[in-house]
Amino acid sequence: LDAPPFTENGRTLVPLRFIGEAFGASVVWDGNTKKVTYTLGSTIIEVIIGSTIAVVNGEKKNLDVPPKLVNGRTFVPLRLISESFGASVIWEAATKKIYIEFNKNS
Repeated sequence: LDAPPFTENGRTLVPLRFIGEAFGASVVWDGNTKKVTYTLGSTIIEVIIGSTIAVVNGEKKNLDVPPKLVNGRTFVPLRLISESFGASVIWEAATKKIYIEFNKNS
């Protein structure tokens, strides 16, 4: 990670390229519209900086915390991206660790 994740209103945000590339997705940033598009197989996720609406395969999803620009870096909600790609996200409160389980072949 070149920028640390952070928590806002109980949601963890991570750098946009880190999470996308960790899954092997293509990541496209449109600076004019401030939109991020992730593509992995047939899954397409679109998020816009400051918007509490994401679009996953054409279906709108409400976000508790919108994607943000912080110190010139773009951060997106970890759970939305991970679960949209079919991963399981596990929060371990005692250690404040997040585990992501993803089977690329399923």
